Amino acid sequence: MKTPEIQLNFDDVNQTILMFCAFRYALGGRSYATSAICEILKANAKNMGEITKEKYRKEIIEALEKSRAGGKYEVEEWLNVLRSLEKIE
Repeated sequence: MKTPEIQLNFDDVNQTILMFCAFRYALGGRSYATSAICEILKANAKNMGEITKEKYRKEIIEALEKSRAGGKYEVEEWLNVLRSLEKIE
C-alpha cells in the first residue's frame, strides 16, 4: 500500500521536529511506520536543505552499520531513502 504523498515545510520547526521524531521511531525497528516514513522522506527529499539531508543520511548509515535498521525489508527501504537523498541536489 503506497502512502499518499505528504509535502512537508522544512522551514516550519514543528513539522521538522515531528518528522525527525517519527523517523527515529521508524528507523529503530520493524514497524508498519517504516514504509510510510520512507515514502514521506523520499517525496520530500527535494525540499530538504543539505544540512537536513545530511542529518538523515548520517542516522540511516549509522543504523545500517550497527544492524539497527530493522529486518531485510526495512533495510532495503532505508537504502532507497539514502539513494533518494543522495541524488537530489
